[in-house]
Amino acid sequence: MVPHYIGMTVDGRPNNFVTVAPKRSFVWLSIRLDPSVEVDQWLATTGLDEESGFDRNNYWIKLTEESLTANRGQIEALIQRAFTRNVPQA
Repeated sequence: MVPHYIGMTVDGRPNNFVTVAPKRSFVWLSIRLDPSVEVDQWLATTGLDEESGFDRNNYWIKLTEESLTANRGQIEALIQRAFTRNVPQA
């Protein structure tokens, strides 16, 4: 069975702290983080909260090319936070 998402690996092992599910005109970005007022407020201020949300320990963010370009730094920071939280540091 072929997965319908792109996941991450760390040291050759799957660790899907971030997944990307591509669609025709957007992607769903799933970031494994605990619920956070800070993240919820950021989603609300950027307007990304309209079709995004939190489900099963993951923030789901609907990204278009425009929303990714406009919010790249914040999205990178969320991915870094998820990496730090979910990947054991050697």
